[in-house]
Amino acid sequence: MSLSALVEGNTTGTYAWSLNGASLPVTTFAYTVPATTLAAPGRYVVAVRKVSDLPTVDCESAPASLTITVSPTPLIAVTPTSLSFVNSTQLPGSNPQVYTVSASNLTGNQLLITAPAPYLISVRSGSFGPTQALPVTDGAVAPTSVTVALVSSQSGTFTGAITHVAGSASATVGLSGTTLSPSLSVRPASLSGFATTAGTPSAVQTYTITALSQTGGLVTAPAGVEIRTGTDAFSSSVTIPASLSALTIPVDVRLSGAAVGPVTGVIAHQLNTSSNQSVANVTISGTVSATAPAAVLRVLHRDVDNYADNNAVQPLLQLVNEGSAPLPLSAITLRYYLTVEGTAPLSNLSIFFAQVGERNVRLRYVPLNPARSGASGYVEYSFSPDAGSLAAGANSGNIQSYFAKADYSAQNELDDYSYAMVRDQLVANPRITAYYNGTLVWGTEPSGEAGCPTIGLSASNNGTLSCGQPSLILTASGGQSYVFSSGTTPVSANQVSVSSAGLYSVTATSANGCVDVASVRVTASTTLPTPDFATRGNGAVADGLTSVTVVQNSAPVRFSAPNCSGTLSWSGNGLSGTGVLDVSTASPGVFVYQATCRVGSCVSSPASVTLTVVGAPTNQPPVAVANPNQVVTVGVPFSYTVNAFTDEEPARLVYNASLEPANGLRFDPATRVISGTPSASGVVGVTITARDAGNLSATTSFSITVSSPSVGTAVLRVLHRDVDNYADNNAVQPLLQLVNEGSAPLPLSAITLRYYLTVEGTAPLSNLSIFFAQVGERNVRLRYVAIDPARSGASGYVEYSFSPDAGSLAAGANSGNIQSYFAKADYSAQNELDDYSYAMVRDQLVANPRITAYYNGTLVWGTEPASGGRQAAELTSQLAVKVLGNPIHNDAVSFEVTGAEGQPLHLQLLTPQGRIVSRQQVPSAAAVEYHQLSANGEAAGVFLLQVSTPTQSKTVKVIKGE
Repeated sequence: MSLSALVEGNTTGTYAWSLNGASLPVTTFAYTVPATTLAAPGRYVVAVRKVSDLPTVDCESAPASLTITVSPTPLIAVTPTSLSFVNSTQLPGSNPQVYTVSASNLTGNQLLITAPAPYLISVRSGSFGPTQALPVTDGAVAPTSVTVALVSSQSGTFTGAITHVAGSASATVGLSGTTLSPSLSVRPASLSGFATTAGTPSAVQTYTITALSQTGGLVTAPAGVEIRTGTDAFSSSVTIPASLSALTIPVDVRLSGAAVGPVTGVIAHQLNTSSNQSVANVTISGTVSATAPAAVLRVLHRDVDNYADNNAVQPLLQLVNEGSAPLPLSAITLRYYLTVEGTAPLSNLSIFFAQVGERNVRLRYVPLNPARSGASGYVEYSFSPDAGSLAAGANSGNIQSYFAKADYSAQNELDDYSYAMVRDQLVANPRITAYYNGTLVWGTEPSGEAGCPTIGLSASNNGTLSCGQPSLILTASGGQSYVFSSGTTPVSANQVSVSSAGLYSVTATSANGCVDVASVRVTASTTLPTPDFATRGNGAVADGLTSVTVVQNSAPVRFSAPNCSGTLSWSGNGLSGTGVLDVSTASPGVFVYQATCRVGSCVSSPASVTLTVVGAPTNQPPVAVANPNQVVTVGVPFSYTVNAFTDEEPARLVYNASLEPANGLRFDPATRVISGTPSASGVVGVTITARDAGNLSATTSFSITVSSPSVGTAVLRVLHRDVDNYADNNAVQPLLQLVNEGSAPLPLSAITLRYYLTVEGTAPLSNLSIFFAQVGERNVRLRYVAIDPARSGASGYVEYSFSPDAGSLAAGANSGNIQSYFAKADYSAQNELDDYSYAMVRDQLVANPRITAYYNGTLVWGTEPASGGRQAAELTSQLAVKVLGNPIHNDAVSFEVTGAEGQPLHLQLLTPQGRIVSRQQVPSAAAVEYHQLSANGEAAGVFLLQVSTPTQSKTVKVIKGE
């Protein structure tokens, strides 16, 4: 923009011009102000006066002036500038997206936001609508999150733009969305020719479901028919997973064999929250014939644990007398055939439970020479005369057994002849044979002559077709020549390629003429999960957060998505890139980023993260948390973890301790643990100091009283090692040894031990067993005792106690090994790494002071777990802050805090510039805390409510109204 100024009247003569008081090199009657001069907003004064009329006549007129005012340019900013959506007609409005709008230099009193149909928008978690208005304060709109939803019950592609208008300023956010219709189809539409005998499931046939449903669906089989997907157990129904892309799901079908006669019906398929158009049927027909009355006995079986490759085989059997006369159990034997890998013998054979009495069931391992197909030997079950008889039509009740090798190394059950992957019900297993007076009366023994190899068929990529793996290689082994099933493409003599889901088999012939068949199932998964885009590897900032608030100029915040096996692409705030996202905290504000994962031709749904950067508050000194006085006995190992101090940045605190006198004790500043074995009685004064990064500190003190052992006091030590090689399977298996280090014998019946652990999930820790005890398994009792409230690393403990028959423990002697086994009722997985008493020592017995020992109820060995909340590394609760009324219209901010139970809390109200308005300390938080902070005397405006624990921090904006 440029402006011209001229003098009216006589245009002859010479003129003097000035701009804002500065002379200009212009003498004519007209002057044009350049656009570059008027580029910046402001006030400009142009003045002129005449200094001569004719070339020879001097004169000077009064000055004239012109004032020019240039206003600032209004601006509306949006981030990002485009959004994309995918959902279905089943759930209109799902998968909303978020962008941020801000504005400056506006002239009106509101900014109007308008969305095209069928999109709706919401601001500040308010209701959705086609338009929203944001108030303009002092010409500006603070960064505000706007939520956008595609709400269409019709399928199609919807594009457009959200407009933002305030006076002459405008901005747009481009929209591109797709609403999909659910679909469902099956192929083939009928399966026939099923045939079996009563009590035996039929051979399996397979059909394929192709489905797209955002809400999933249900498949239901008719009576007498069982179905499954993948390697799940057969049942009467299966579910269709929810997905926004078409899934191909193979379904196995068989007759259950429950009742004699024809079996007809349809397998019904229906999508959830869908009309009848999304229904499909598969017609089923087959026949169940009466069982030939050949067998007098039948063996039922299921697999107890959830692992086919751990170090234990755990079959549960039940023997049924289907004859018309009672049978003495002592005349019956059973054989469970299996292959024992490695060189260690299968010597750990146990009966966990038997309704006829554990003592009345005997186990022994018998090797087969030569080995047979799927069996290097068998475990034989036999019964003592005390087991009694099995009445006609009756069953033996459950017989639960356990087999493991001498070194507890891994077993592969998948190649075992008698193994059946059935866990939820007892089913007949003809591969477990039964003998009456030595004669085979049930089942089929494994075939195969000496030298017949075991045939294998394996699939690459764990047998799963995926976006990045559209074809798989099947590899056969163990034979000389192979014939593969249809649907395969040859690659080599023993390899084929497949590109469709289904069951594939190979028939193999060995050099000596042995023929065997192996099979493998191939599944397909073409749906990529949404990236788990969240904070990771940030030190003081917890992992897994999608919304996080940090202080300005703190360390950059890193976001990543470990579940993306392809390329992670992210964008936001004018930036884009791939892989890990590191966001600078140099500028305050709200920063939103979105990320998608691409594998091959597949792209996931987007994930979103939000980073809020607030001004840095004034550094405050740490707050000390008191420690109780401690008592210890001379010569007894001692360990105590000092309570963590409270601070805005707990991870940066540096601890040190003064021990006067030390008396054999030492302090580890990294773990805050005082440990050692005191050698003399007396009092140790302890002073703990914590210093923050700003050199501010706090101090607390307590004492440790060291007592001399009284005459006759029991002096015990507990040695321990971990038997198995797993800290995350379904069993805890400590091996203990108790040592009497005193000078007098001690009755074992006066001693109890406690093994502290955390029981995950809801199933109780009810399976407690003693595998071996030198003092006699019967003389050691186990029980689980819950601790309420839970302690650090312990929701309870398993107590060991001894009967009077266990005898006494001589001075200087040990109890011998005590090997125990703990498992939950459902045998689900246990995580031992967070158990207080767990020590990862397997090759030798070592002293473990975290397993406590008591003599006549008095603690004589070890240290009990500390009360209160766990350390920061063990926290699983997410800190949450909820303001009760925002904006506030009085002088107090009321709020609720959760996720900090047992931890110290630091509460403070700040101005945006970091000035502290009010603050409060809570030594140990309850599950839910309610508090108020004063804003008395403060003017209306925006404040920052900051709540922090030693490991987490939350900052919430609070508005104080007029």
